[in-house]
Parts: sequence; structure tokens; C-alpha cells
Amino acid sequence: MSKPVPWPSLVAGEEVTIRIPGVSDADTEEGLDLEAATAIEWQLRRCPRKPGQDDDDEDNPVIVAKDLDDGITVDGADILVELEAADTGELAGTYWADCWVTIAGKRRLAKEPAPLEIGKAVNAP
Repeated sequence: MSKPVPWPSLVAGEEVTIRIPGVSDADTEEGLDLEAATAIEWQLRRCPRKPGQDDDDEDNPVIVAKDLDDGITVDGADILVELEAADTGELAGTYWADCWVTIAGKRRLAKEPAPLEIGKAVNAP
């Protein structure tokens, strides 16, 4: 198994757009028609999501979630995840994020769970 490609490092409390370029199905590596997506979900957790783990798992809950109704847009074959200052303002350390796309009722992993570093803001206590 290959090592997961990390997300870009962030600073707590910064507003940032994360671009997930050239989205393809993690299993088949085929490009996905993001315009046909009925759902796109990006989730941040303390630990990697385990197979079959629910979003509301009390041992590893979703800390930040974005979807098509709140913070996710599509730019051709890319997914854009908009993080606001409040999303990461109280966070620092290593977290794990993943991205899922639902097309024609099938939920597909678009970006494998990978570490995302959030550094303390300058002048933070």
C-alpha cells in the first residue's frame, strides 16, 4: 500500500481554498464527471477514517465538514474546498482529511485519507 499524499499545510484561523485537482475515483483511477455529482463531502478528523466508520463515530468524530451546500465548489475536474477562519481557528496539530463524491447514487472516494497539518497562528498563545 502506498503512503497517502498529504494535504497542504495550513495555519490555524486562516482563510484558504484547498484545490483537489483532476479528481478521479480512488479505486478505478477514472476521471469523475463532477457536474453529475449529487454530493461532494470533505471531512476532517483527528485520526484516519476506518472502513465502515460512521461520520458520527464518537471515538473519531468529524471536526470540520464541507459539502456542496457549504464550502465546496467545482471548477472543471477540480474540487475547491473553502475553509473559513472559524473552521480551523481552535485547531493545531495533525489531522486527517478525505473527500467523497456521490454520482448516480454511488459514493466514491475522490481523495484518500491523508494527513493535514495545522500550525499555530503567529502570536497565538
